[in-house]
Amino acid sequence: QTLLFSATFTEDVMNLAKQWTTDPSIVEIESQNVASENVEQHIYAVAGADKYKLLYNLVNDNGWERVMVFANRKDEVRRIEERLVRDGVNAAQLSGDVPQHKRIKTLEGFREGKIRVLVATDVAGRGIHIDGIS
Repeated sequence: QTLLFSATFTEDVMNLAKQWTTDPSIVEIESQNVASENVEQHIYAVAGADKYKLLYNLVNDNGWERVMVFANRKDEVRRIEERLVRDGVNAAQLSGDVPQHKRIKTLEGFREGKIRVLVATDVAGRGIHIDGIS
């Protein structure tokens, strides 16, 4: 018997599962409430090339003090954070590439308002609760 558990099933994970299983049963569990009732969501349809410009303008034009930005991959997190810093925004990144002690320090800085924008992978961002973020 082979069991495989994953928070996300990427194509790579599924290919690995196919290599190690025969006629597998798949059980998927999803949360019924994707977002908290306290979260106000907005959707912007924008071309890929314009995403950063929109993000930068939203952060600066709305006067948000603390903002969390999620990206799907660690390289995207790094690229977004580096570009924000280069453009004068106090930002930091949170991903699996960041050592644990630095992740803790980064979260503390964000909670205290020392870091304005926290850019994180969606996996790294799970379970984070910080009052007063945009």
